[in-house]
Amino acid sequence: MAQTKFSFKKQDDKSMRDKARIPEMIKLIEEIWNENPDFRLGQLIVAAVKPNEPCPQVFYVEDDVMTDKLRDLLSTMRTVQKGPTK
Repeated sequence: MAQTKFSFKKQDDKSMRDKARIPEMIKLIEEIWNENPDFRLGQLIVAAVKPNEPCPQVFYVEDDVMTDKLRDLLSTMRTVQKGPTK
């Protein structure tokens, strides 16, 4: 996974976004998804964002593939945040 686009280093509390926003977003995603269970997660996000340019890599990704990618991202983030081992 290329790390040139994202920084996975742990931020201090001062520069971090408010974590209180997360439960509301998760709840909204859950409500929308429960009303449209045939949506894939990427499809749901693209439908909400309505990007100017098509995003087939996001829109068409199957949920099992997205799950794997999210697990890989979490693993990468945790590894980077731990820092090098000696």
